[in-house]
Amino acid sequence: MEPVTRAFSEQFSALSGIWRSLAQRIKFCESGYPDQGDKANNPAEILVRSAAKVEQTFGGINAQMWDDPFEWTLPEALGSKDKLFEYLDEVDDAREQGFARLVADSDLSKVIWTPAGNRTIAALLLETLSSASRMSGLAEAGLRRDTDKT
Repeated sequence: MEPVTRAFSEQFSALSGIWRSLAQRIKFCESGYPDQGDKANNPAEILVRSAAKVEQTFGGINAQMWDDPFEWTLPEALGSKDKLFEYLDEVDDAREQGFARLVADSDLSKVIWTPAGNRTIAALLLETLSSASRMSGLAEAGLRRDTDKT
């Protein structure tokens, strides 16, 4: 893997590590679903949306499948920490498959179709990394907020 592609790969891998660290801190209620904050500010929901953004991007890069991975964001899909980590593993697999296709830095300049219009792979990766990182930061802030309440 060439330097710029490797740098992108390392940043996405680091983001996955952050998700896993955050997921360890999420408490699950009796019903199994993460019970922290209201739906809009629930750290678990935000964490999953961050991972879903990455999954959607690499689904597009890997197979031109730009579907929102909504099935993993449903409460019944997040019934335990194990289910959450299973989802993060799937996102990591999609990411690794995507970077296996990007062997040269010149691959990053290729233009692909996305639902938001044509863009280079580099621009798409940068946009995804920025958005997913922002969401993981919001999940972190929510977890801190919830910890401060107790």
